[in-house]
Amino acid sequence: MQKSGLSFPVRVSPEVRDAIASNKPVVALESTIISHGLPFPQNVDMALSVEKLIRDNGAIPATCAFLDGVPCVGLNESEVQQLGEAQKVNKVSRRDVAVTMANGLNGGTTIATTMILAELAGIKVFATGGLGGVHRGAEITMDISADLDEFARTAVAVVCSGPKSILDIEKTMEYLETKGVLVSTMGKEGTNVPGFFVTDSGIKSPYNFQSVAQAASIIHYSELMRLNSGQIFCVPPPAEIALDNSINAVIDAAVKEALSLGIKGKDITPFLLSTVAKKSGGKSVKTNIEFVKNNAIVAAGIAKEVASLRGETISEMTFTPSTNFSTTLTKENAINAKPSKLEKKSIKSLVIGSLAQDTISALLTDNSGDSNPGSITTSVGGVGHNVALAASFASRKYAKKGRDEIRLVSIVGQDAVGMSLLQSLTAEGLDNSGVYVSSKPDQRTAQYVSMHKDSGELIVACADMSIIEKIPVKHLREQIVKSQPKWLLFDANLSEDTMNELILATRDINIGVVFEPTSSEKCKRLAKLELGVFPLHSVNLSTPTYGELANMHAAMKEQGKFDDLERWFPVLDALGVNSQFREVLTLMGHGNTSLRKALKLGIIQQALSILPYIPSLAVKNGADGVLMINITQNADIYESHVNRFPHDGNDQETYKPSFTAVSKGTLLDGGGRMGVLVQHFPIPKSVENIKNVTGAGDSLMGVIMAELGNSSGDTVSSGWLYESNAERSQVLWRGMRAAGLSLQCDNSISKDIQTLE
Repeated sequence: MQKSGLSFPVRVSPEVRDAIASNKPVVALESTIISHGLPFPQNVDMALSVEKLIRDNGAIPATCAFLDGVPCVGLNESEVQQLGEAQKVNKVSRRDVAVTMANGLNGGTTIATTMILAELAGIKVFATGGLGGVHRGAEITMDISADLDEFARTAVAVVCSGPKSILDIEKTMEYLETKGVLVSTMGKEGTNVPGFFVTDSGIKSPYNFQSVAQAASIIHYSELMRLNSGQIFCVPPPAEIALDNSINAVIDAAVKEALSLGIKGKDITPFLLSTVAKKSGGKSVKTNIEFVKNNAIVAAGIAKEVASLRGETISEMTFTPSTNFSTTLTKENAINAKPSKLEKKSIKSLVIGSLAQDTISALLTDNSGDSNPGSITTSVGGVGHNVALAASFASRKYAKKGRDEIRLVSIVGQDAVGMSLLQSLTAEGLDNSGVYVSSKPDQRTAQYVSMHKDSGELIVACADMSIIEKIPVKHLREQIVKSQPKWLLFDANLSEDTMNELILATRDINIGVVFEPTSSEKCKRLAKLELGVFPLHSVNLSTPTYGELANMHAAMKEQGKFDDLERWFPVLDALGVNSQFREVLTLMGHGNTSLRKALKLGIIQQALSILPYIPSLAVKNGADGVLMINITQNADIYESHVNRFPHDGNDQETYKPSFTAVSKGTLLDGGGRMGVLVQHFPIPKSVENIKNVTGAGDSLMGVIMAELGNSSGDTVSSGWLYESNAERSQVLWRGMRAAGLSLQCDNSISKDIQTLE
């Protein structure tokens, strides 16, 4: 069993991950009914039969539990058996989660904990039996189930048969009302809340729903309004399985017995249910099992409708100007500024990263402590934005509208700057439906403000970018599911936890992942991520500068990434990076200045250490071009050589690398040979009249993302990114020409990128 890392230690089964990523309906299931509800093997048989019912009704079951301290969403049959047979299983509510994990215990999840795990995994619907609540005599004992508070803070819908009959149902409903939790009962208007074993508890239901589509619509609009609370959908047990009201006398007797024995806390519910089962001759257990199955069928129907609604649209947000809004932001502007509707179709490339307003001041004088005359320009910026815009321009040769190819995922505050940026994205032709708008007053839209001398030299700058680290993980997962991108890029402005979440979200689905280092300091965050190792790598490509590569290498070394003798070293050893290959590189360096410089600075040596974690590196060095270093599984088809004429002026067709070096490593069982492919691509044309250096690297990256998204090769094992061919040379030519165009442009990203063929 593999733990997913400290930032997201929940193990989600591959089947459930795939279903969530593909927007298939999923129904979460609790496990205390396995661990504390029924004896073995009846508990296992019941759990598996409920899972089968969910599958038969078109959804994927996701039973939640703790196995050896690991929180799991989705169990296989042997794991259900393991939990059902276990002699000692902790009953895990919210308070018990950390203790269960720390001590490596097995645990059955209550409603509260199942909701927590379901929300972390991205599951919206959960089926169970009866609801916990306010116990009888709670006005003295204060015995109230933690499940009720969970509904107020965890956005998962629970399909149940109402509060357990052993509870004070009237007080339970009052408590839920106080917490602002929706309770709706299936049936015509006026249908009362069911009472677990009985169809009618006698307590009025606040709302009623008549169909699974109506319930799904309630969940959908709750999500759109970002209420961040759960809903309770009560399904009365069918008449043929419900008990009559005589069961109430049995329950009253069991409650008195518990009181006399001093049983309370989390032990009281199992005691009462067990006692009622004995005194009813087992009828209560049979009823319990049958209405759990009935609830599962209804939940599957609701989950299918939720998936259908989420496939049509997502989060159309309406903004109300807050008190700190500029007076120039009119109501009409606010409405026009909201994110556009998320269309139901795949996006070739998803870019996740920073979106900011850049304000640049050029001072004509430099009188410290005084007002200075000068000029001020404002533009849309941020690494994520720049890459997405360049990719959109580069993609327009493939599509009539760039927004059909590229989507930016970022975050802005609910302030004037944020609304302005949303409008600017639309004006640029970028799809802004992936931009999350935070309503939290302390989360301001990112801004970068700098002051320069008239000569262009930086005097001082201030970067307020903290909001970028606050992008909700739920929003990122939704965007991945809805967009179904071929490639995904994230920049290092994101927090380490968020980056780990992205790696987890893409681990078992066929998406190519790119890491954009952003800066020499922020690129170090990569070292703390739970990175897989080739061929199970988490990141396919990174595009550092020489300085960023050195810092990435140093940080990974400090984190012990190169001490992994079980995973990292065998891959490096298989690449054939031996003394013979190093000698070839040294000899080739005598005839190639770029290679000689890279060897002297240790660039190639550092890249080789990183390759098992990131098998393709495009290392940038300004006017010296790009060094492509990657793992190949076809090393035998290449020979090391230096090209005397790597390009002919501005001719794309004759452009080629200045040198190719290849190591010859381990032979593969299916044919082919492991190795490292090293190539240098010089700039196609020298750039004069440089106006803006901000977006050159982002322009190169944008072209690469556009070309990856439209590549005919498989995202994991083939295509120009992994092998040397004419397409690779043309992609690098276009990327560096795009960088040159942006260098000569007043804005960070040149519109002329869309003219490159």
